[in-house]
Amino acid sequence: MEVWKGALADRTIALGGENGNFGPKDNLTRSQFTAFMYRAHGL
Repeated sequence: MEVWKGALADRTIALGGENGNFGPKDNLTRSQFTAFMYRAHGL
């Protein structure tokens, strides 16, 4: 696993899709981006 993927997973910022897989090349929706930012800022 690349370092940045592990860092996002360890900090529970990126949790994976419905199947639990992380798809870094998948399209990102507005709601997913909002969830990333929400978790990244610890809100």
